[in-house]
Amino acid sequence: MNTQKTIGYLIIIVVLLTGCKDNLNHSEDPSDSQIIYAAFSPQTQQKQHQISAFVQALDQAQLGFQVPGRLSDQWVEIGQAVNQGDDLLSLYNPALAPQIDRLNAQIKANQAELTQTQAELERNQSLSSIQAISQNQLDRLASQVKQLQAQHATLSAQLQEAQNNFQETTLKAPFSGEVADILVKPGTMVQAGQPVITLSGSEVFEAPLYISHDLLKHLTVKQQLNAFIGQQTFTVTVKEISRAANPASQLFKVLVSIDPKIRLLAGEKIELIIKEPIDHIYQLPVNAVIDDGINEPYIYSLENNVVKKLTVGVVDFYQNQVWVTIDQHKGDVTIVTDGQSTLTPQQTVPSV
Repeated sequence: MNTQKTIGYLIIIVVLLTGCKDNLNHSEDPSDSQIIYAAFSPQTQQKQHQISAFVQALDQAQLGFQVPGRLSDQWVEIGQAVNQGDDLLSLYNPALAPQIDRLNAQIKANQAELTQTQAELERNQSLSSIQAISQNQLDRLASQVKQLQAQHATLSAQLQEAQNNFQETTLKAPFSGEVADILVKPGTMVQAGQPVITLSGSEVFEAPLYISHDLLKHLTVKQQLNAFIGQQTFTVTVKEISRAANPASQLFKVLVSIDPKIRLLAGEKIELIIKEPIDHIYQLPVNAVIDDGINEPYIYSLENNVVKKLTVGVVDFYQNQVWVTIDQHKGDVTIVTDGQSTLTPQQTVPSV
């Protein structure tokens, strides 16, 4: 009885061991040694470059007075919308108003003297016909009239200049827009030409971007570019292209105009897409490219079933694919996309 039990236990152990062996065999992944490859052809792909730019008003200026004085009145606040011709700031100059009064008085006196002299000249001219007055007297009066007329013209010009200067004590908006900043507060002395307020237009916007020469080659004036800010997408138009790079950055400035219908604010950051066509691009599965962190990225290709190691240049990633260039190839090439761990260069792979 014990012998039968012992034999039974041995049979059970053998069955269990056999089952374990079968399980071990099924746990092996056949794909570990399976080589997968496919033929790929080069194509021209449009690489998308995302460039940031900040919106700015087309009409934008720092304004200042043309005369010196003390800032006396401030009629606007930062962020306030203004229309063309609205009063912004004013200053007080104690010399301007008295100068206008003085010139007006001088012109009035000059006009009175001129009127009197002209009347005397006309009267003497009527007497000259009867030889009651000398020619020297007539010449003297005529010369005096001319001098008074010249003096009147000079005083009138000085008065116009003084009035213009007085008008310059009130700073008006040269265009409709928004007050971006007020640089000087009331009570401060300012010099002629000193910036006192910054005005930004609110109707027409543009954005400057700075790009390399390689991208510049793919832009033309009036070209449409896709742009976005957050979830809002729109198009912009290339307005100006610089043909000289900034000496420090070696980047070229490009101005794009923005449709007034697009609701943007000065200072907002937008993203623009510039497409760069690149020839001889191979679009491969990501697994096909090997990057060990030591060597340049490479792939394994098959030429007449012989494994070749080819260095690649990674251009971009697109929809879980990788774009590469292969210097040694410009045409179709058979590339191993999986199972590279079992391969070595110059190895012969049996055809499948």
